[in-house]
Amino acid sequence: MARQEMRMHIGIFGLGYVGLTTAACLLRRGFDVTGYEVSDAKRAELLAGRCPLTEPGVEPMLVEGLSSGRFGVSSDISADRLPDVVLVCVGTPSSEDGSTDLTAVRSVFRRLEQLAAMMPAGRDMDVAVRSTLPPGTMDRLGEEFAAVFGRLGVVFYPEFLREGTAMADFDSPPQTVVGVGSGGRRPERLLGLLTEMKLPYQIVAPMSAEALKMACNAYHAIKVCFANEIGRIVNTLGGNGTEVMKLFVQDTVLNVSHRYLMPGAPYGGSCLPKDVRSISSVASRSGVTAEILAQCEASNASHLQYVVGEVLRSRPKAVGLLGLAFKPNTDDLRESPSLSLASALLAAGIRVVAHDRAIEPSRLLGVNRTALEGLLKRPGMSLCTDLGDLDRQVDAFVQMHRDRVYDELREARGGRPWANVSGWQFLGREGDAT
Repeated sequence: MARQEMRMHIGIFGLGYVGLTTAACLLRRGFDVTGYEVSDAKRAELLAGRCPLTEPGVEPMLVEGLSSGRFGVSSDISADRLPDVVLVCVGTPSSEDGSTDLTAVRSVFRRLEQLAAMMPAGRDMDVAVRSTLPPGTMDRLGEEFAAVFGRLGVVFYPEFLREGTAMADFDSPPQTVVGVGSGGRRPERLLGLLTEMKLPYQIVAPMSAEALKMACNAYHAIKVCFANEIGRIVNTLGGNGTEVMKLFVQDTVLNVSHRYLMPGAPYGGSCLPKDVRSISSVASRSGVTAEILAQCEASNASHLQYVVGEVLRSRPKAVGLLGLAFKPNTDDLRESPSLSLASALLAAGIRVVAHDRAIEPSRLLGVNRTALEGLLKRPGMSLCTDLGDLDRQVDAFVQMHRDRVYDELREARGGRPWANVSGWQFLGREGDAT
């Protein structure tokens, strides 16, 4: 009975798939829930004991919650019965131009702004936005609704629920992240709720949480398209595309893992460039359309141009290029993005001094020797084996390889610009290296 008296009260704005699933799961765990829904039709359905959508397991919990009095449905939040935690689950559909329509989210925050002005000094409430938002939205909302963010604990708490398995996904999410602004109040009530539900969480920057949600969905879409393109190619050639992809996902060391999913330098080397070109060629000759594969090279090239642009922004006269091979711990220069970057900087009139401790020029053979010799013939290009000497020759650095000695040099470099392409820290814009 003591637990009943201490039961946390959760308010949910928006009773669509996310809101109703969340309500059902919280009710199942013994919490009190009030849902705020502007649709008269949805409220009528719920109050009549019917769930306005189909999702396994949701309707029975909502009906039980209504009959027990632990689930309430209203058109608006009441200042007389404020919840401990508010979850914002309203829709964020696409506008005609493809941008996200934030009308419903702003409407909620305007209401919260009114409540924040009326709340007594001792009253507290956390607000967690679960609606999918474009990166940077929480920062903009913080400026637009400063009174809400200053008075309440406002965070971004993305959902990872799949329709059809939403209740199971709520209980066992792939991850739980809470985006808390640097100046924002720590959402102790929300974190207490997550702890009580035994959901380990990570606190991150709001933009990281926003971008994570969109990155996950974009990647899932890419995976579907990629699998379909491979299937089309293999099936057109008379093979079994399903069998190929079943074998593909058995590799959890490289294929289905964190490997390669790290922002950094463009890809290069002896395998990826030629194999992407090869399978794209096979598709083309077979009359199969494979847009993702066809765009890999274009995307890779545009990423190199992005890196070049970031380096040129600081207007360096001499750049220390740290890492020359296509990746660390090899002397393979074939289609190395570092060589392309060096060529672009030289063409822009910038002197380039390169270092790579895996490269010994006298031991290079074949195409690797030809590539290095051709680069070193360019005016303004040199190779330096001593980092101390290189440090004295340049006024900016571009780190292409993850390497402990480069990290140590970075710490000792003073205030000179540093572009960590291997970990996405660009020239004066600090961030966590991946």
